[in-house]
Amino acid sequence: MGFPVRQGDTLVYSWRVNNGSGPPVYFEIHGHPPGRYDVFYNTTSSSVSGAWTAPVQEPYMVYWRNDQPVRMNVTYAFNLVQAQSDYWPLYLAPLGIALVAAVGLFFKFRERRTRPPE
Repeated sequence: MGFPVRQGDTLVYSWRVNNGSGPPVYFEIHGHPPGRYDVFYNTTSSSVSGAWTAPVQEPYMVYWRNDQPVRMNVTYAFNLVQAQSDYWPLYLAPLGIALVAAVGLFFKFRERRTRPPE
């Protein structure tokens, strides 16, 4: 596909043959682990939109096959949405500490402003 796909990443895809008028072509998303060829998704259509999430970590490819005796124009779009890190809770701790500190500073300065002059 030209970009790295990791386990848990989601590929949002859309493609059309001759602006959706067809004829249908075969399409698949497959993986290439060492010594194998794993087909994860396939369909035959003239227009498809969808999303697919990578179940394992391996090299992936997309493939179109034209079984018709005519030339076709396939337009497509791919968008890769990366999976959320397993370590995301670790990012919350510094944010929580900063928020508590900011609230403490707010009340400290508020207290100084509301004290009557001596």
